[in-house]
Amino acid sequence: MSDSSPLILSIDVIYCGEPVKLLNPKPASPGIFQAFVHPLTENTKLESGSELISADDISLPHYQDIEPSCQNASKNIFMSLFIRANSIRESIVNDVGELNTAFIINNGSIVDSINSPASDGYEEFFIHSFNKLQEMKADWGIFTEFGTDNETGKQGIIIEIGHPDFGKIFITTIDFNEKLNSINVSTFDTKVIQEGPGAKWK
Repeated sequence: MSDSSPLILSIDVIYCGEPVKLLNPKPASPGIFQAFVHPLTENTKLESGSELISADDISLPHYQDIEPSCQNASKNIFMSLFIRANSIRESIVNDVGELNTAFIINNGSIVDSINSPASDGYEEFFIHSFNKLQEMKADWGIFTEFGTDNETGKQGIIIEIGHPDFGKIFITTIDFNEKLNSINVSTFDTKVIQEGPGAKWK
């Protein structure tokens, strides 16, 4: 990456019903982010500008099929995507290690979070986090890591959903653009790479 300008993080989402690119989102308060909102299409009614946005107003189309079972799925998955993508950005800018992150969710709210150095590996982190999810008898959980889609070769953030009735693994593409000195996470480029039955802990 070039050192001539700050490394930009952007995340493509549906915000207030419109497709937008959120540039350099930063947490302002729980569930609230400061971000520059850039329309993705000419038909987008929202104007460009830096503003406070609520994660409640964000939807992620490819994750909507789990919404009936996973309360506030888009909001919580967006926050996990942001944390994992920002960890990648920080590792490049400040030469610090990346973190894998897990959220444990009850009644639509994050009740616990677990961070682990990505250099320690994902399997032990996942087992520890999943066991805690079961012990707490929470509604569901999110587990993230950075990986590659074996079919396409694209890099992305892997989002693993743990639910008593099912397990599902998604990958959301992440693109590193050296010319623009940017990292872009496109939630529109997301697919399911594995799914199966749940662990029935509640």
